[in-house]
Amino acid sequence: MVEGELRVRRPDASELGEIRDGKLSYDELLAEAERLQSQMAAAAETTRLPDSVDPKHVDAMAYRALLALAWR
Repeated sequence: MVEGELRVRRPDASELGEIRDGKLSYDELLAEAERLQSQMAAAAETTRLPDSVDPKHVDAMAYRALLALAWR
């Protein structure tokens, strides 16, 4: 970013560059945002993920992950 270049390793990197460069209109961006929101809403309806998580369990998992990284 300091050099004015966007270096992204992802499948939609060229699309992100087009957005950055202003090649998409505001209306096109809003339409894409609405499409993505619809996809997320549909995914939320069919997901197998729980509605909530146990914060203590998440903390314990994060702690174990940090320890594993520290002892590499």
